[in-house]
Amino acid sequence: MESLCPIGRSLKSVLCKTQRITLYELRDALAMAEGVQVHHSSIAALLKRLGFSYKKIAGGL
Repeated sequence: MESLCPIGRSLKSVLCKTQRITLYELRDALAMAEGVQVHHSSIAALLKRLGFSYKKIAGGL
C-alpha cells in the first residue's frame, strides 16, 4: 500500500466523509485542516495519482 503524505491523508479523509465535493471545496477543506494554500489543479493531479476519478453531475446535484 502506498504511503501518503499528511496532505494526501487529509484529502482522503475528506473524500471518505463526503463523495460529492468540488475541487474548490477540497482546497478550502485542506486549507482549514492543514493550513496550506494550494491550487485546485494541484489537488486534481494528486487525486489522479491516488487513483481517484470524478464525474460531473448534471445540474450540480
